[in-house]
Amino acid sequence: MSHLGNMPWKLPCALTVLALLSEISAQTQYKTLSNGASMPVVNLGFWQASCPSRMANTWLKNGNSGIDEAWVYRNQPRCAWGIEDSGVLRSNIFMTSKVWRMDGYVHARSQILETLFQLDMDYVDLMLIHWPQGPDMKGTWRAMEVLVNQGKIKNIGVSNFKKDDIDKLLSFATIKPVVNQIPYNIYEHDESLVEHCHSRGIAIESYSPLGTGQMGIIKNSQLQAIGKKYHKTAAQVAIKWIVQQGHLVAVLASSEKHQQEDVDMFSWSLTSSEMDEISRISSSTSLHSKKRVILGGLHHAV
Repeated sequence: MSHLGNMPWKLPCALTVLALLSEISAQTQYKTLSNGASMPVVNLGFWQASCPSRMANTWLKNGNSGIDEAWVYRNQPRCAWGIEDSGVLRSNIFMTSKVWRMDGYVHARSQILETLFQLDMDYVDLMLIHWPQGPDMKGTWRAMEVLVNQGKIKNIGVSNFKKDDIDKLLSFATIKPVVNQIPYNIYEHDESLVEHCHSRGIAIESYSPLGTGQMGIIKNSQLQAIGKKYHKTAAQVAIKWIVQQGHLVAVLASSEKHQQEDVDMFSWSLTSSEMDEISRISSSTSLHSKKRVILGGLHHAV
């Protein structure tokens, strides 16, 4: 990490590093992607993050590894400060970022290299096309493939892609996408799209797992009742329903308390009847609009 080198960071002692490695090994759960790579199941998102450096620092120091960023969030440098100060080795961080649109080879390459500079990293673990808009899907994907071959990106995928978008991409891709990050929660879950992706070796990563404040997921009485049984919050039950299906998830949690709640997914399980009950919950009003997909949704009030 070079251009942050003049910042007053303190290097951790060897015992601190060993302790951090032990925590990461014990706490972080991984999913094997179709290409054999391992990705943390629970990742911390940074859309509209109130204090990116503090969030990243707390997340990593508490033994987590997955960070979900994007060029359009405009806070990657501040996230990098928190990563640097955490003392966690780069090899123990799974970094996701995103190219905003499909504007072709030159634009995508430039944006990815800018992202690497902002994050002060030599590579990212996962680069996604954030939004299937723009005139040149093929050129954009080609830029990502070239940077994979150059070691600047480890894995590539997409976000907000529908079935037709997926099939168009697969018609020319040399390196296949391993993830499709989509809005997926108890009120919005397109199982047809999920099956389409799974049949093509593409894992689903949920963003906005708690929807927006308008959805009222954390106030849902059924989730609250189920949570009471396990001494968990409604938010934890909603996220557990996603994780227990085998999906990845990107959460947005500013406070340490909510971060700890969001990763507490692996010491307990919902019954099959509870999973079915949650799957039957539906929203009377669809809130999935172009605006929401672009702007995302806040997960926790902090």
